[in-house]
Amino acid sequence: MKLKCGLIMKQFLRCLKDHRFVIPYCSRCGSPVWPPVEKCYNCTFKVKLKRIKAPQGHLIEHTTAYTICGPVMFGVIDIDGIKLVGSLRPSTMPQVGMSVKMVNCGLSSDDTPFYEFE
Repeated sequence: MKLKCGLIMKQFLRCLKDHRFVIPYCSRCGSPVWPPVEKCYNCTFKVKLKRIKAPQGHLIEHTTAYTICGPVMFGVIDIDGIKLVGSLRPSTMPQVGMSVKMVNCGLSSDDTPFYEFE
């Protein structure tokens, strides 16, 4: 079953498919709007997408999942008040509060968004 989504979400997913990260911001009050929707949660004004060329944020928490392919590190990253769950590169020595940058984003083969940080 395919879910219906609005124009902003369609544009957001199209950008992710092209490995571009965008954040929706309110056109009136400037607040980030997450998850991406048509209207601001604060003032109900329309939102616009803003491309973030070198997304950076702070690691809020992290964990390691042990899979048959080996350990994989994940973290919750805060970028401008938006919380994302993403994988951390193996070379990363995670510490809560550290700065991280997004090195990849996109849609997996089943159209699930993914984010990678280091």
